Amino acid sequence: MIRQAWPKPAPRKRRHPVGFSDEVKAAVVWRSGGVCELDSCGRAVQIHHRAPRGRGGARLDWVNAAANALHVSLACHARIESDRSVALENGWLILRNGWRMASEVPVLRRGRLVLLDDDGHVCDLPYPVGGAG
Repeated sequence: MIRQAWPKPAPRKRRHPVGFSDEVKAAVVWRSGGVCELDSCGRAVQIHHRAPRGRGGARLDWVNAAANALHVSLACHARIESDRSVALENGWLILRNGWRMASEVPVLRRGRLVLLDDDGHVCDLPYPVGGAG
């Protein structure tokens, strides 16, 4: 049997959280009331990242905040992932281009265009649909 002659390096600790914290999850579940936030189609069972975490996104604080989360049913989560152009148009997906955070991007939630905040609240738009934004 071959034995290692030097100690293995300790695994690197992540400096940034990889997903939503328990506090953020609780705020999102409270906001949804346990019902799908896309269209109230049924029980919400998954928390969807509007702006994906890939390519270094987990390093951005707002990517794991409540405004970037939607509590959705399995069917609606599949719908978001399968029709990305519609999801982008409705704010269910956000391109992480560095100039707009999730709290600044309107989202179609249960038939209404709204903003989500990082405290788990739903906010009316400060401007009319189609206006400056």
